[in-house]
Amino acid sequence: ESSQTLKSCRIWQLGPTAPLTMRFIGLDRMSGEYGGPDLARYQVVFDGAAGTNDLDEIWAAFCRKPLGSDGQPLAISDLIELYDDSGSKFYYVDRTAIVPVQLEATEQETGMTMTL
Repeated sequence: ESSQTLKSCRIWQLGPTAPLTMRFIGLDRMSGEYGGPDLARYQVVFDGAAGTNDLDEIWAAFCRKPLGSDGQPLAISDLIELYDDSGSKFYYVDRTAIVPVQLEATEQETGMTMTL
């Protein structure tokens, strides 16, 4: 339905403390070898309006755009979070698709909120 309100978008990439072997792997390996994506290993590289809730459009908008301190565009093993007042939904960028994953938003997140 097009009346759907736009959610805010966060893009999470693996942080400097995450093992290099975690980067750019599919969800099957991430789950098998690391127990699935863990927000504690990720850092937010984008937080704002993506202008769409469509994951394919978000992919198209960010797969060539430098993000975060190391300028990595959206890639496999990154997380996309769509959120609003009702909560968050997380999606894992897998090899051929962007798939929903169950993640608990961490407590520290509230302290990271930037006020304008």
